[in-house]
Amino acid sequence: MRVELSKDKRQALMMPEEAIITEGDKQFALVAKKLEGSDNPNAQTVERRELQIGARRFGAVEIRSGLSEGDFVVTHGTLRARPGQPIRVTAIEEDDEALSTLLQQKQQ
Repeated sequence: MRVELSKDKRQALMMPEEAIITEGDKQFALVAKKLEGSDNPNAQTVERRELQIGARRFGAVEIRSGLSEGDFVVTHGTLRARPGQPIRVTAIEEDDEALSTLLQQKQQ
């Protein structure tokens, strides 16, 4: 016999827990956005967005509002990045790669 339990199964937008910036009782994320008016297609700037979070699981948080699927969230360097500031994207995480692995792939 095989039993499968599905409790509260739903589709959810998740993001890495380390990318959340908490200020008081509010949570924010920094999102990389294309720099408008630039001739460089890779030029990015930072936008700060307030989040409504939901369930948490180890290393990840459900996002109920504030982000959309496909948004690029800044996960490393959030202490140095400021809204409106130009940034350089050095790596994009696809799965659960370690930061060191991502940076090594970028150098090759």
